[in-house]
Amino acid sequence: MPPSRRWLNRPASRPAIIAYITEAFAESKLAIWARYLDEEEMAFTRQHYFDRLQEWPALVAKLHQACREGVAPDSASGQALARAWLELFQSYAGTRPQTLQKFRRAMEQEPHLMKGTWMTPAVLSWLQQATGSLMRQAQGPAAG
Repeated sequence: MPPSRRWLNRPASRPAIIAYITEAFAESKLAIWARYLDEEEMAFTRQHYFDRLQEWPALVAKLHQACREGVAPDSASGQALARAWLELFQSYAGTRPQTLQKFRRAMEQEPHLMKGTWMTPAVLSWLQQATGSLMRQAQGPAAG
């Protein structure tokens, strides 16, 4: 077995390999967002993107489960998932509406941003409905 294969197969090497792949994955997303965000927005995103990166897989798994089980996006559990997603997203995107719109535009125009995220069209649609409902509730009864 070549030395490189022996290194890859050592259990002690796995965390370093996973960290490297995770960082490369994140950097590919950051490079795309840099085309949409101004310097200040990008600095904030770069500063905070890695802070909670490891939380995404568990949240996406919960979104898949909710979608599979037919959880209504506007139900209490659907809204809790939408809040969790929004809070995690805003931890690196910030809360400025103009910046959030830039992220939405990038997601619409850059298919690569969805690669490797485990977000299927069905799950994304469910999430959009859930976050839309959450926003309407936040605006109050007049928005409804």
